Amino acid sequence: MTQAAPVLYLASTSAYRRSLLERLALPFIAEAPGVDEARRADEPVAALAARLAQEKALAVAARHPGAVVIGSDQVATTPDGRLLGKPGTEERAVEQLLAASGHAVVFLTAVTVVRTDGALDAHTDRTTAVFRREFAAYFASPLASVFLVIYLFLSGVFAFQLGALYERGQADLRPFLQ
Repeated sequence: MTQAAPVLYLASTSAYRRSLLERLALPFIAEAPGVDEARRADEPVAALAARLAQEKALAVAARHPGAVVIGSDQVATTPDGRLLGKPGTEERAVEQLLAASGHAVVFLTAVTVVRTDGALDAHTDRTTAVFRREFAAYFASPLASVFLVIYLFLSGVFAFQLGALYERGQADLRPFLQ
């Protein structure tokens, strides 16, 4: 007699987390954990992500004994430890992206798995992302304007004088490669 595989629960309503788990082609049930995600006083950011992942997994596991439950949470922070909360609105998201432009943002992703016997496995991953500067910021200095003018001048010389682009009546790269 074969034993049925345990039921797998995802303690999340996140469409993104659901789509990640769907890639494994395993049957699972997504369920809202109903956990207060507020940061506790003086709680380090890394501890916040780990605590929320564990609380989410345990909340769903309590409702489904014997199931395997995955709980996860992600927080974003500046390198100096300032928490970047969920934007909530498109305007706030744009504001956060502009503030991150040219700077590093640290993403802490925590996951907790409650096994069928109630034991916990947990891990927190740290990813640092450096956001590129905005296009306009590249031309904010006078030196950038000088380089741009030189680039445009040389592009014109190569394309129209050396390449004889219009004189030959065709656009190809042969004159540049000969």
